[in-house]
Amino acid sequence: MSDGAKYWTKPWNPWVGCSPISPACVNCWAARDASTRMGAIAPYSTVTRLGKWTGEVAFVEKRIWEPTRWKNQRVFTCNMSDLFHELVPDEWIDQVWASMMLSPSCTFFVLTKRIERAAAYLNSPRLYSAVLHAAEKARALNPRLSKIGLSDPTHFRSAPWIWVGTTIENNQAREERLHHLARIPYPHWISMEPLLEAPDMTRADLESAEVRWVVQGGESGPDARSSDVEWFQAILNVCEAAKVPAFMKQLGAKPKALFRVRHRSGADMEEWPERLRIRQFPVFHQQKPAPVIGGS
Repeated sequence: MSDGAKYWTKPWNPWVGCSPISPACVNCWAARDASTRMGAIAPYSTVTRLGKWTGEVAFVEKRIWEPTRWKNQRVFTCNMSDLFHELVPDEWIDQVWASMMLSPSCTFFVLTKRIERAAAYLNSPRLYSAVLHAAEKARALNPRLSKIGLSDPTHFRSAPWIWVGTTIENNQAREERLHHLARIPYPHWISMEPLLEAPDMTRADLESAEVRWVVQGGESGPDARSSDVEWFQAILNVCEAAKVPAFMKQLGAKPKALFRVRHRSGADMEEWPERLRIRQFPVFHQQKPAPVIGGS
């Protein structure tokens, strides 16, 4: 990945490991990376085998409160897993949500293919008390965090520095996931990577789900599936019509294009026609945290 294609500044993985759930998972870059570059390192050695996830998830407790020590970072949350994986208990997610809410100077990107569970979790009546309880652990370790209050995480704008998104790799995913994303009380974004077919995405789709940012790209790796650059152009056109910022991450390892691409993942914009060189960011809001509630 070229530096320009990297829209986040820090990864954060309080657990690792996953399992395939949709066509986008077939050539998972995270599983490949975890198995090869990090495969001999715990906890990755327990969750990968031969370049694939085993389906197990390993909790890394020491990482839970890391973001509370960071400033002004764009954080990709669980990029080596899925925050809402079916083997992850709510109690783990409670701690992650408390950690993000206690870190208002950062911007967090949560991306999940299990968006139905995310919507249920983030609208649950239990969530506020559960996050307050989890935050007590962080405040015991770092009394400075007692100055940061937490408002009800089921309410819109309780923590606008947390962006929740879902993957839309094909039209079936659009039909199945966007309406669940619309229920989530946080800023919405979508990742159309890898884009696997000509998209039917419309301006109305983006507006109905209140999507505020679209990231798209082709697949990388030796077994990458091809994406047509005109599919990307179609999405850029829809974003422009809807006035939604678009981030063209990469064309993929095997783009269908009338121009030559040398970069191994097609992430070098200098190789692209001008019309595709779009890497826009939305305005990421940090707001003052709520008054202190529910703990010292």
